[in-house]
Amino acid sequence: MPLATDLFTLHLAANGEQQQHCKLCHVKYVWKKRSGSGTLRQHYESHHPVAFRKWQLQQRTPGDTSAAAADDLDEMQSVASSATAPSPLQKRGASASTSASSSGSGSFATPEPKRSKLTQFTLSQSFLPSTNAVVAKQMALFFATNHISHHIADSDTFRAFCDALRSSTVSLPSRKSLKASISKLSDEMREQLWGRLRSSQAPIALAIDGWTNVRQTKVTNLVLICGGVAFYWCSIANPLERNTAAWLFGEIEPKLQELVAAGVRFAAFIADNEAVNNALFDLLTEPFPFLVRVPCAAHTIQLVVKGAMQCERWSKVRAKVDEILRGFAASKEARLRLRALQQGEVQEHCLVKPNDTRWSSHMRAGERLLLLRRFVDIVFEQAPSFWSELEAYVAFLKPFQVATDVVQRDSSTLFNVFQQWSQLTKHITQTADARLKRESLAALKERWQAQVNTSATIACALLSLDADLTALQIEPEIIEDARRFIISFGCNYLRFFRLSPLPSDELQGKLRIQLGQFTSRRERFLHLNDEICTTQKSAGESWSALDVWALYEMELSIVALALLSTPASEAAVERTFSAQGAVHTKLRNRLRDGSVQQEMFVAFNHGALTRSAPAVVRASVIELTTTFLEVDTDSENEEEEEKQAQHEEQDAPPAAAAAGAGTAHAAPHRTQSEINADNRAFLEKYITDNDIQSSTRWNDVRTTQLEAAALGNNPGGYSTEQLKQQIRIICEERTRAAGPAL
Repeated sequence: MPLATDLFTLHLAANGEQQQHCKLCHVKYVWKKRSGSGTLRQHYESHHPVAFRKWQLQQRTPGDTSAAAADDLDEMQSVASSATAPSPLQKRGASASTSASSSGSGSFATPEPKRSKLTQFTLSQSFLPSTNAVVAKQMALFFATNHISHHIADSDTFRAFCDALRSSTVSLPSRKSLKASISKLSDEMREQLWGRLRSSQAPIALAIDGWTNVRQTKVTNLVLICGGVAFYWCSIANPLERNTAAWLFGEIEPKLQELVAAGVRFAAFIADNEAVNNALFDLLTEPFPFLVRVPCAAHTIQLVVKGAMQCERWSKVRAKVDEILRGFAASKEARLRLRALQQGEVQEHCLVKPNDTRWSSHMRAGERLLLLRRFVDIVFEQAPSFWSELEAYVAFLKPFQVATDVVQRDSSTLFNVFQQWSQLTKHITQTADARLKRESLAALKERWQAQVNTSATIACALLSLDADLTALQIEPEIIEDARRFIISFGCNYLRFFRLSPLPSDELQGKLRIQLGQFTSRRERFLHLNDEICTTQKSAGESWSALDVWALYEMELSIVALALLSTPASEAAVERTFSAQGAVHTKLRNRLRDGSVQQEMFVAFNHGALTRSAPAVVRASVIELTTTFLEVDTDSENEEEEEKQAQHEEQDAPPAAAAAGAGTAHAAPHRTQSEINADNRAFLEKYITDNDIQSSTRWNDVRTTQLEAAALGNNPGGYSTEQLKQQIRIICEERTRAAGPAL
């Protein structure tokens, strides 16, 4: 039975030209005498492999009833029965090149299509009913031939894409339309990010760093950190010029002016300790005099560890660790014996080889040796003194790892730098080895003075509402410098973004007065300690000084929100290098810079933009002459306050009495504790009615239900995220009260 009879028809065109028509997709081919039916065979092998396989089985075994043939025929039957009325096929190029004979009825393997020769087909054809084995086979073929990681199969975006395919009847996008879709999606996300940046409660921070891409081009990535979340903004490629501070300034300054023109505020410039970044900051302070220079705290801690590791005691430990690891690396027999000794253990472990770029790898190498101590001693016996020294070595490095993990978070601030430096100072001081203590403290002090913005960091500690500067014995001159920095930065920041109509001299005087009132807890800050206690009770361990400062509508509160939101490191930019390396690979080295930016914008910002927006949206302060709105707290003398209020009403003038009569039906005054009590009662009822547990996952449906229930029942005006946090706290309290389960 000829191939053209079953799968193709042959027609004669008006010009006398013979054309082949595919019966499944109705595409037309000019009849080629040289290739003949081989062209038909290649078309079906490339675009209709299931139907072609069915035809092969019929040709090879028309009367065969063996189990293998029957299984193959059953597997193809559902596909062949549903392929009777497919939508038209748009031909984008020749089919995959493969040498297939035009005659004969042997078994043909499905050729691998070229990446640039993929042909568009309808989704109804690609999602015809089939068995799980067929789906798994085709998916495995797709992943293997395109070198795709297997974890993509569990990706939420990939499964959402597959779900969209199943419910769609349109054609798969071509390479050109896919590129256009990525560009459109990037523009939509950028508009969404613009709104996120404009509505931010505090100013954003600018973080930059450079790397060399696959084309050996120097690329500088700019990341915007907003509310503890990092967003990729753009990449600046420099293929020809020297990457000097002047060249970078000419590229970055217009982008910052674009942010200012769009109403986006920024306050900090975060970069590593390269000389070019320091020179770039000096140039940026001319158009942006308020900008705060923040060296990367994670890099600084790494330099501290490098200095501490140069002491003689730890040098001996590291040399011995390297000797043991070299012994295992040089002996396959030793490695096999180490593995055999772990037979019967719950989990087998391998040795960790340290590297030069990550100091923590040396600590992890020591931890793994300690974990395998009893097995290592059997292969290469070590003295007990070495193991005790290795334990001390790991214990000494552990706080540095904790400090690095804290400061490299996107949500970390300069106050976290102050806290971690305090913890590291205390840790080193408690070291029994006098020489090690002296050398480590010297390294810590040297890096603090050279790579930490002392004035900004101490200023954040002063405004944090939770720092004890007396315990650290900080010199009074340093504290005075920090206070002067608050006033200087605040004046420049408020004037630049037009947050105050006052001239510079009056604004500095006003900030100085407010800072003095804050320090002495008087006037407007008379009830500050009570507000701090109330916030701590409501939020628990996750309380933030930003929640307290947001209660104050004044110049100093705007400055405090800006400084306390300043990130501590540019680790987010380092993550963009990994993401961009996955986009701009050796196989995709011809991507243009614009295409790389668009795909990076989608890839890096998709997860960040899907998170909830900042809970508190606060408008810019234009008029600062309004009176301070105090937040009431519980009073032990409420009866005396009521009598005092009645006495004031009796002594009030007639105009005031008339105004009071006009507002007699207004809502009664309520304290903050009463509001919190009402909120807690609502949340406890919501938890009981909906059977909420501490392990309950907050998906979109449950979050929407909570938002609907909170309408009219949220007297405190808390955001959805704050309500979720309170629900978790209440659930944990109920769990502790219930006691351990029997």
